[in-house]
Amino acid sequence: MWIRNSNHGHDGYCNGSVVRTEVFVSVILLLCSSLTVAQPHERRELSFQIKPTKPAFGVNEDITIEFSLKNTSTRRVLATREASLHDLIYLEILDERGERIPWRGKIVSRGYPSGFFVVLEPSQSTTFRSVISHSGVSGYQFHGVGAYRIRAQFSLAPNGYFLPVAKGAVVEDKPVKSNWTQFSLVTSDSK
Repeated sequence: MWIRNSNHGHDGYCNGSVVRTEVFVSVILLLCSSLTVAQPHERRELSFQIKPTKPAFGVNEDITIEFSLKNTSTRRVLATREASLHDLIYLEILDERGERIPWRGKIVSRGYPSGFFVVLEPSQSTTFRSVISHSGVSGYQFHGVGAYRIRAQFSLAPNGYFLPVAKGAVVEDKPVKSNWTQFSLVTSDSK
């Protein structure tokens, strides 16, 4: 089939140059298929789970969260043995209205002691705890009694920085997000 253009030449076929419909349709199909091809599901080397150490904390009590990193790949993967908040682990905490809970205190730049990092074999995991609010004095500043939702993100980016301690293990190059979980702050007589 030929596409006819009546604006060119006497014979109505673009002054002798013709465009085949098949070529035109092929180009359109190629463009459309590149837009609709689904991206493959991004495979993560690690899974990340968090949970409060108990469902409710007193208003003036330390709030402790348990973190668990698991190697879900068939390769050895670098992880940590402890939480390093605002350095390798970042928290998102929301109150009942969906407002973010602020951090109060210094974010200390630090070196990593020997034994801080761990290489996880396939299916191996590491679990550790961290106080995220010290009796309301430092750390995250909660508004008082109520329910709070929390999610964490673990990141060893840029991964090239951590390759020397990886001992040949994979260093995850993108942040890994945890599940959402929740806990409540209650008055001491509510516990």
